[in-house]
Amino acid sequence: MAKISRINILLASALCFAIAERAPAAWREGNMEILSAAEALPKLGASLGITVRSDLPANTPILLPLDSGVVDAKALQVALIQSGMALRSSGQGWVVGLADPRPERDRASQRLSRSIAIEKPSPDDPRAIDSGAVTIYGRVIDPPYNVEVRGTEVVLDGVSVFPVPGPDAIPPEPTAGQEDEHDRMTAALDAYDSEGATLGGDEAARRLIDRLLALPAVRDAEWIAEDQVRIVREGGQYEIVSLEENPRAGERTTPEQMQAFLEAQAEVLRSSLRRNETLLCGATYLLAISHMGPAAFRARLDAIVDSAEPEALKIARLQAHTGHRDAAADLLFARTR
Repeated sequence: MAKISRINILLASALCFAIAERAPAAWREGNMEILSAAEALPKLGASLGITVRSDLPANTPILLPLDSGVVDAKALQVALIQSGMALRSSGQGWVVGLADPRPERDRASQRLSRSIAIEKPSPDDPRAIDSGAVTIYGRVIDPPYNVEVRGTEVVLDGVSVFPVPGPDAIPPEPTAGQEDEHDRMTAALDAYDSEGATLGGDEAARRLIDRLLALPAVRDAEWIAEDQVRIVREGGQYEIVSLEENPRAGERTTPEQMQAFLEAQAEVLRSSLRRNETLLCGATYLLAISHMGPAAFRARLDAIVDSAEPEALKIARLQAHTGHRDAAADLLFARTR
């Protein structure tokens, strides 16, 4: 069954590493291209057949996979989201601005303000792992490491890392309208699941779009990938709804199943460290960097952080390796606080 993905928990290989080099019209970092807003927005407008304006600085970096094609409208729109931007409709046309008006440094500071107490295992502890590398909330933690399950959490050197804790900010209580929209969207996704088995995937996909278009304040909806739907609001804001496998309705997780699940997640982290990978643990992410060893990753991190480039470009370069914007910002600002 499908559901709305609400928690972003990542444990995957990041992007391939290559020496960064300056291109005539863009930068490259790993297998990502970094376009300036001045380069990317005209391409986006041409792809969509609209005029796109922005008050962002012309050199604002936008990340784009090298193999996506710079004229691909969907790839460019996804790139905007991943680069912390949003495309909105206004009385004067389409405008690209920041998705969150708060400065990146302030948002990172909120995540990095958590109080953590590191508990290092003794070198002769049979559970201690000497390989790999770890950063927790942007801080580099030296080996050895110990990963264990405590209650309903997986902890690494005494710090809870799974499930991902989430941002410190407490979200406001949802309004009645928001709750109604959530219920209707959930019903639409449940219907998509059941109709896929009876009507076929194509017809179920078409009906899902029809139901989403019937939601209040939804102006447009379209499939942009096999498991992703893009929804455009009346105000011009848009969001990507990710569909993922969900246990069958009515099933309940037993304490024994939950314990086994957490033990399995802990073993994934232990195996990652034994393979000499780097784990990035934060308030909104859990990532494994496997495309380069800890020494090479640390050297690239140092080179980017210590460069004279603007903060936005540093974050984009780091994000090309982490695959996650919050992780990139935490690595930068934890070092420059």
